[in-house]
Amino acid sequence: MELPSNGGEDASVRLEIDNAGGRQTLPPAQSSFSHPQSEVVRQPTPPPPGGGAADKVPERELIVFAFHLAMLEKFANVIGTLAFVWATVVILGGFAITLDRKDFFFVTAIIVVESFRVFSRNNELEWHNQSAWEMAAAATEWSSFGLFQLIFRFLFDPSKLAIAGPLPVADRSMWEVVPAAVCWSLLRTIKFNSQFSFLSLHITLRRHGRGSVLQINRAEAGREENQRFTIDDNSGWFRLWRLPDAPLFHYSGWVILAKKIRSLFLWLQIALSAYSITRLVQHGHGEVTSEIRIRNSALIIFYFLALAEAMIILIRKVYWWWKFYCCYLFEVVSSNCFPGSSGDDDVDVGVDVAVTCFFCDTYSKLIACSFVDGLKVDLVSFATELLASNLRIEQLIGARVLRSFSRSKDFGSDTLRKIGTSNAVLERLVEMLSWKNPHQEEEELRRCAAKILKKLAGKRQYVLRVGAVPTAIEAISSLLEKPGPEAAGDYGNYDFSAFNLLGLSLLKKLAANHDNCWKIGNSSLVLSKIIDFTGASRALLADKKASKLQIKTVKRALELVKMLAAATGSTGKMLRIQLSVMIFTVSNVRKIIGYGELHKLQTPAIEILKSLAMNRYAKEQIGGTGQVTSLLLAIFLKPSVTNEEMSLRNQAGETLSILALENQKNCNRIADEPEALSRLIKALDDGSEIQLQASRILRNLCAYGGPGTGFRQHPRPLIAALPTVLKAIIENEGKLLEASLGLATQICELTTTPGEFSDALRRAGVEEAELVEKLAAILQEYASPGIKVPRMRRFVINLVIWMMKSNESSIDQFKELGMERLLESVAETTSELECFHIFSGSIGFVRQSKTMLSHVEEALKIMRSFGIAAENKQGVSTP
Repeated sequence: MELPSNGGEDASVRLEIDNAGGRQTLPPAQSSFSHPQSEVVRQPTPPPPGGGAADKVPERELIVFAFHLAMLEKFANVIGTLAFVWATVVILGGFAITLDRKDFFFVTAIIVVESFRVFSRNNELEWHNQSAWEMAAAATEWSSFGLFQLIFRFLFDPSKLAIAGPLPVADRSMWEVVPAAVCWSLLRTIKFNSQFSFLSLHITLRRHGRGSVLQINRAEAGREENQRFTIDDNSGWFRLWRLPDAPLFHYSGWVILAKKIRSLFLWLQIALSAYSITRLVQHGHGEVTSEIRIRNSALIIFYFLALAEAMIILIRKVYWWWKFYCCYLFEVVSSNCFPGSSGDDDVDVGVDVAVTCFFCDTYSKLIACSFVDGLKVDLVSFATELLASNLRIEQLIGARVLRSFSRSKDFGSDTLRKIGTSNAVLERLVEMLSWKNPHQEEEELRRCAAKILKKLAGKRQYVLRVGAVPTAIEAISSLLEKPGPEAAGDYGNYDFSAFNLLGLSLLKKLAANHDNCWKIGNSSLVLSKIIDFTGASRALLADKKASKLQIKTVKRALELVKMLAAATGSTGKMLRIQLSVMIFTVSNVRKIIGYGELHKLQTPAIEILKSLAMNRYAKEQIGGTGQVTSLLLAIFLKPSVTNEEMSLRNQAGETLSILALENQKNCNRIADEPEALSRLIKALDDGSEIQLQASRILRNLCAYGGPGTGFRQHPRPLIAALPTVLKAIIENEGKLLEASLGLATQICELTTTPGEFSDALRRAGVEEAELVEKLAAILQEYASPGIKVPRMRRFVINLVIWMMKSNESSIDQFKELGMERLLESVAETTSELECFHIFSGSIGFVRQSKTMLSHVEEALKIMRSFGIAAENKQGVSTP
């Protein structure tokens, strides 16, 4: 429930709220209560898609290299196909009987080899692509000790073994002895990590996009004997083959390996090239008949085609070795793509693998599809494809690439554009936030996803898209979880603190949008978690060597609460109510104000109270919480040296002024503080900012304080301060002039007699005529309501009314300066701007109890009634 209007109509405070992306958002770091703000903010124009650095992607050189290799490969395939057709149709079909035995066998051998190479390119590409993942599998060091430990357990505790997939499991008794022997022959190329205890084994030979792979599930100790395992995306599967050593046939062990087949192809190409040259030389000698000449011509053409194909393949191989081992192409591209990855644990491991796998993927597309499709690929799109994979290693590499590119100065904007415009990628990243498996790979994957979304939410054009993902707020709130005592053993060294900070930072960036604030406010669980992070012990706040991560987490939580409490419209009203009803909100903030000076946490804490005080219930709760007003007064009245201290004092003064607005209890609490009134009066002589806030606080104390307020019982100190206030009216302009006029009016209405007012003018060195001229000049200057000082004309008219009521002689002075005409002009230009106590952005809250027009009419009535009375008196005195 917002502040109502119940008297004291002149009070007004304003909350400044800027806009982002066409939406109402949080206030800036130094929000002001002095005037309403326009909510139309001009946004910078984003760079056009595909421009700038995006046209000079560093992986372009790798794509060109793959294009050259694919072009040579396809050219060799064309020649090989032609040679195959020529040999089968012309030579073997037409000259099979007359061929020499040597030519027959070698032509047949060449046809078999070339047909196997040409018509099984997909398999070879698959082997190439698989070999790229060796680096990913080698990221973790393995030990053969785990293998012997596994075999030992199989031999002496076979009940721990569960075999599924192609092996029958109907007769468990038969398979209790066999597994040890089978695993020894089948898995001897596998090395296990010794840091894990493999107590159960699940073998599944399945067909994957990159070939048949063996997957093994880690199972923890103590699992039930009959527990069956299924393939689950979140269960921690790993590819354990060193893929170049993967058998081409199941159970073949080291007999036929992929890398040996590739070596065999290389030597066959060399041998065929040498033999083709030999046969080409030999066919030009000896006696030649007409029939032999035709046969030899056919053989020469065939051997020439075979030689051309073999030479192209060898050239391609040499080109590959030159680029890879001499020019270090992959290392150069990797360093250009990830210039800041060196020394960063988040991206160091996997980026080189990503470049290699990207090359293999591009090469495959260029071979299998058209050149146009292959040249359209880029590393970011490849990373998003990996992100959608079901294998953790691929997801992790994709996340590392996107994380590295998103923070790059050269490629960051283009990367964020591709991520932010893809709903599938956004949903995948949000889904990863809720993955809480304690495995190291999944922990890093979750961290990368959070950092990518944090970077994306920091852009105004994407912040709403991130918040619009279903369950986004709930997934982000999972980052705010703290481990319980029962989970300590399962999670070990899981970095909950880092995830807490990431979650708060991500919510803070999302809260820059008004719609996202509403979504956050609708989840009371999220709000309670955020408030929980604002709680800090006195020992932590007073410790100079406190953990930077802990302090940063508390600060981020305070900043987030400040943004939510400062939201505008109905959303802001709802959030302030929800925040104020939480029992730990004010008490946690009070502790920060009291002990957070060392780590500079007081400013956001005070701004939270300032925003919450817009709610009537919260205002009473804040004032009723012990020491809050005392702490705020101590900060406001403390002498300042630096600009930071001055800003903190200013924030404390604004908070006190709004706490005193239309709240008698808070006014009495402030006035009852020891020496508060005298120190506030003394602050009227300080600098402009402090004098401004002191004037506002004193004005609200005079306007809304009850009969028992110290000012009413002992008005002399306040009367003594009137000369200072009157002098400020004459000498200042703008906000300080507005505050001084309001304070002068309240002092005069509360305690001052006409004689005391004249004495105050004399002590201030100001003539009454000079003050009258100043008031008339203000109305002339502000012919229409001022946005910066919307209460200026109201305060001037109130002071004019008091002066005319207390001293009729001043009416003539006002008339001489055309005050009646000025008041009529004010009546014609009144607006809604002058009718509210509080402004939130461009929206007015809590309408004044008395309209501006009623003040003008009252002033005109006094002035005109005095003129009529004067005329009547003059008529009676005339004979």
